Amino acid sequence: MRILIGYDGSDSANAAIADLPRAGLPAEADLCIISTSEVVLPPPLSFTLPSNGTLELQGILEENALGVAREAAERIRPLFPDWRIDLRVHAGSPANAIIDLADEWQPDLIILGSHGRSRLGRFILGSVSQAVLNEAHCSVRIVHGEQLGEQATPTGPAVAGPLRLLVGIDGSALSEKAVEGIARRSWPAGTVVRLLNADFHISSVATGPVLVAITDWVAAERTRIAAAVESARQSLAAAGLVVETVVKPGDPRELLLAEAEEWQPHTIFVGARDLTRGGRLRLGSVSAAIAARAQVPVEVVRLPRQ
Repeated sequence: MRILIGYDGSDSANAAIADLPRAGLPAEADLCIISTSEVVLPPPLSFTLPSNGTLELQGILEENALGVAREAAERIRPLFPDWRIDLRVHAGSPANAIIDLADEWQPDLIILGSHGRSRLGRFILGSVSQAVLNEAHCSVRIVHGEQLGEQATPTGPAVAGPLRLLVGIDGSALSEKAVEGIARRSWPAGTVVRLLNADFHISSVATGPVLVAITDWVAAERTRIAAAVESARQSLAAAGLVVETVVKPGDPRELLLAEAEEWQPHTIFVGARDLTRGGRLRLGSVSAAIAARAQVPVEVVRLPRQ
């Protein structure tokens, strides 16, 4: 497995590293850590460097970025001693650096903190994590800086009870991707996956044949989604996971967020749409909302090409 981590030393970046043992990652993997030397503000027009000053400044920034990447490697080695670690530094935009490196190196998974030390403002997601979510060709895992309470240890995550994974099931290709992404990973014994299905109710003033048609459609959809839930349950159970199924009425986005707040899963898995004509990832409305608003790690799954 190839894993790319963008690291800047922020609380969110450190939370992403502490979360690694909870991500179902293999004992052996190729890891690339990238750190950037982003200039915080442009110098005033009156500011000039000596003839060799630009090269010296660039060298200092790159050395600082390399030191940050080494810090990440030192945090990760006790957790996964058999990972093969490569360090990269880049001058300029962190988002562009991560996306360009991902295009070149083709990782299976990118891991980021939700908010870094970029000079850009923070809105729902940090500018870097939001850009990578929308541009990456692979799965992306976003971890919030607030998630430092349960620290990881060299032998695994320091959590009470088994790992808890939450995924919404609606019979779509997106939820199928999320389930397959979970099934492909290496989870500790006892890991629980909760399959959440948002049941729906259509209010209609229709009568006669129209009402019959609507009622038949709702029944057919419920049958189709029940089959998808059962297929997901079998797939995950075959992977050695403990599977729970929950059906509740409500909007899928609000339901997933409410369930996450109540159940406190260690990860929410959501699927990503296919690539656009321009070759980039489109987030579905549910995936985008969950990635932006959830206060637990969110993994947006895009499976590699077969």
